[in-house]
Amino acid sequence: MHWIDGTALTPSSFGETKDGVWIPKAYSGSYGTNGFYLPFDDSSAIGDDESGNTNDWTVNNLVATDVVPDSPTNNFATYNVLNDTGQTVTYAEGNLAVTASSNWSTNVWRQGSIGVTGGAGGGKYYFEFVTTLQGSGQATGVGVQNSKATASTLYTEGVVYYNTVINANGSSVITGLTNNPASNVLRFAFDASNGKVWIGNSTGWYNSGDPANGTGEVGTIDNYDGSILVPITNRTSTSGTHTFNFGQDSSFAGLKTSGSANGSDDNGIGDFFYAVPNGFLSICSSNLQTPTIIDGTEHFNTVLWTGDAAQTRSLSGLGFQPDFSWLKIRSGTSQDHQLYDSVRGAGSGKNLSSNTTAVEGTVNSYPDGDYGFVSSFDADGFSVDDGAVATTGGYVNYSGRTYVAWNWKAGTTASGSEVGNNPAFSSSSNADAGFSIVSYTGTGSAGTVSHGCGAKPRMIIIKNRDQADNWAVYHAGTASDPETDYMILNLINAVADSPNWWNDTAPTDSVFTVGSDHSVNADGEDYIAYCFADVDGYSKASHYIGNNANNFVYTGFRPAFLMLKKTTRSTTYGWQMYDTSRSPINVALLPGMWADQSVVEAANTYPVNIHSNGFRLTGAGANQNASGVRYVYFAIADQPAKFSNAR
Repeated sequence: MHWIDGTALTPSSFGETKDGVWIPKAYSGSYGTNGFYLPFDDSSAIGDDESGNTNDWTVNNLVATDVVPDSPTNNFATYNVLNDTGQTVTYAEGNLAVTASSNWSTNVWRQGSIGVTGGAGGGKYYFEFVTTLQGSGQATGVGVQNSKATASTLYTEGVVYYNTVINANGSSVITGLTNNPASNVLRFAFDASNGKVWIGNSTGWYNSGDPANGTGEVGTIDNYDGSILVPITNRTSTSGTHTFNFGQDSSFAGLKTSGSANGSDDNGIGDFFYAVPNGFLSICSSNLQTPTIIDGTEHFNTVLWTGDAAQTRSLSGLGFQPDFSWLKIRSGTSQDHQLYDSVRGAGSGKNLSSNTTAVEGTVNSYPDGDYGFVSSFDADGFSVDDGAVATTGGYVNYSGRTYVAWNWKAGTTASGSEVGNNPAFSSSSNADAGFSIVSYTGTGSAGTVSHGCGAKPRMIIIKNRDQADNWAVYHAGTASDPETDYMILNLINAVADSPNWWNDTAPTDSVFTVGSDHSVNADGEDYIAYCFADVDGYSKASHYIGNNANNFVYTGFRPAFLMLKKTTRSTTYGWQMYDTSRSPINVALLPGMWADQSVVEAANTYPVNIHSNGFRLTGAGANQNASGVRYVYFAIADQPAKFSNAR
């Protein structure tokens, strides 16, 4: 709390713009005669004024254990209260403690609020845990797991201390342990670059572990996806309280008295019960790696407009020249999606429609020049031409109707000739944002196509431009072997298995493989592919398991665009599309739109809420959250979680 006496300040005294995102900063100015600064960071003097004016405050109903070091410029992890699986729990101590209800009949888990980067470049992190649960027949589990784990896969997708064993990916690796007595403060260290996990207590690290030297880990998480998950179980008539310390409070809200070994991490951050291993950090926003993309709107942006019946019109405000624009009418009559890109070029005869098999340049057999089209890609947006018969069509600018366009930036061009069965191609890519547009000519036999994404594409959408073929979709979230599967963008069909689409070959950092199916690689026919790779803090293509209730999906950023699909056959509509431009606030129903349907925008009975670190499904809709069903999704950020403001 800052109180400035005698001076009216501007917001720039307390915040700044970092790559287009407004973030807080430390104040360094004068407080005047009667001003004060209360950081609340001294547990022995909570009301201490640190402005230099000694205008100290008297403490009322606060004790030393109420003090935590979180601030606007650095927030620590807590329990994620949005990750509610339906069982009753009570949160306390700033969401660091949770009291479990008695006699849970099923596994219950709660997720941490901050995930960390996995894979190459991932950091090393440390946290602590204590529980009041103890005695025979009682159980609690705590550990590090993939964010997509569910109540039924708690111990098969991570490393967990559970009851009297340590379990790694479904197998007991250490047995005969104490059943988590209240006196047992557990410590956890994990390396997000390789998934290694160490677990210890007051006597040291199990398995003679040495986190600082990277040896003696109790287990390695299979397919670690970059998010910690805190599982909690309780199958007894006695409730228990589970308390974490991610660096905020070595006393665990007064449960323990810190020993002399307590300390901070290598960056001088945190208050821990045990000494932090060298090289490991507390889980807080300032310790997170800074993503390469902070302002997602520099690479993806949405534009909304209301038609004014002008024959030609320029639509601006994107902040970049788009290379891929996906348009859809929102109101009025049902009309098809309109997809244009800079590789094929703008203009009449260049549209594709995601909800039909129509060849390039036609929609339901009508030329796009009749009903309107994107006429050019401009420096800050694009221009549209309303076509020859806009009064009866109006795909782009019919009077009084509302429209949306989702837009991606590419811009780095490349091309290559046919080599053997590898198709000739031309492309425009944006490796920083993990996106590319690739036009290629099929060979009829399995071959590879250069994509330019800079990383393995996690989702690829392909359309035959010359024939009325279905839209082919590769998605890394369909199964553990997604290269054997395919999906169809213009249909509600389930995931199907065939070697003819991707030749059972996963994409690499440089190429994707097409098989012999006519939808992806007929000899001499032209195709367009839209490729999307994961970029930490900006984009993610993954999956989640429905739970028929409140279902939080961690992405590591605040989504601006979201697309999801049931992997089994959808009951009505298939590929749902959401964005925060059409629905900028929670808790409102995000208006639904479907890539496989021509229907206009409609309220979704089951809302999807957008949060600073992911999205949340809040109902039992069969097309988005049926219990036990696998769903794939693709999301793009406007802000990474490290800098994201809440919604």
